[in-house]
Amino acid sequence: MTWMRAVGISQPSMGQIYKCSTRLGKDPPFLELQQRFQMAADENEATHYERMAPLALHILGYGQPAQTSLDPDEADFLLFDSSGMDHHLQHGIQDKPVVFRDRQAFLQRPSISKMSMLRDLKDTGPILDVQDLGRATKIENLYQPAITLMPAEEVLSRFKYPTKHPINLLNLSVSVDGLVPQPIARHCTLLATTLDQAEIRARQIYDPRTSAIEKGLMTTPHPANFWNCSKWRIFGQAGAISGFHVDNNGVSTWVTLESNDTTVGEGLKRAIAPVDHICSLSDDESVLKLWVFIRLDNLPPDEQRKAIEGFICEGEIWMPEPRCIKILALIRGDTAMFPPNTIHAPITVTDSLFTGGMVMQG
Repeated sequence: MTWMRAVGISQPSMGQIYKCSTRLGKDPPFLELQQRFQMAADENEATHYERMAPLALHILGYGQPAQTSLDPDEADFLLFDSSGMDHHLQHGIQDKPVVFRDRQAFLQRPSISKMSMLRDLKDTGPILDVQDLGRATKIENLYQPAITLMPAEEVLSRFKYPTKHPINLLNLSVSVDGLVPQPIARHCTLLATTLDQAEIRARQIYDPRTSAIEKGLMTTPHPANFWNCSKWRIFGQAGAISGFHVDNNGVSTWVTLESNDTTVGEGLKRAIAPVDHICSLSDDESVLKLWVFIRLDNLPPDEQRKAIEGFICEGEIWMPEPRCIKILALIRGDTAMFPPNTIHAPITVTDSLFTGGMVMQG
């Protein structure tokens, strides 16, 4: 039944994806990013950004563009439109990264963008969780993420007047419904259902004497906020990098790369080809994120074991063998979905707003 994993892929579309990935590696934004990391490495300042610069140069210099194929065993990732993704999640084997590219489906969902997100920042609270890559790597926090709390006004200033040290906004709330791609919403319901049931049970335990109406109005304290994992937004400033890591064990991660501009809809509708929803436009590449992941399934068992041991030992600054490094160039409107325990390291080429979440299939 491996053929099911290739439904929704056309040969012209695959060629376009590969040519796009290889060309983007030579385009000015990519080359400028390499120069930026080289300058950071040469400066050798004691910040998280300078600490991560050698890893970024290793990835950009030696990583390989991820390839798809009609033969799923050969593919680094699988490519689907909406109907193909729906079929894959219902019948396929969830063991490879997937790119879900369907411009019509993207336009039919609620519209959010970098610009609308920046306008809303003042309403999210006075303090935001920020990964500030300009933080000093003192002994006590050398091996800790560059996470800090930052006032919303300072965050807006950092985006208006970028410094040489970019920031990532983490755990931004999602107040808009309907952003989960329909194939994922239909077939990956186990985690959301479990969280709903746990919430109901927690309220019953919290105070079994309260009425059903009162329980519905309660805010239940949690030892861990799993809802924040199930849906979130992350906003990366151009030049940002996260070291190699894996997400929560046992869950799949999906991300959609949103627009930066709020006015793309009508022009995109006129330009989309009615037959091939996987097609992309040159303007889609104005938003670009590199999702770097490690492919191990095509290696002998002893080499797989060696790679995993290296990752466990070195953590986020691990420099894997070049043949393991696959670079997936995501552009505006793309959704990527990754199997549990995928080792990955996102690199932000342009300012990039991600909507995403973690899901489990029942």
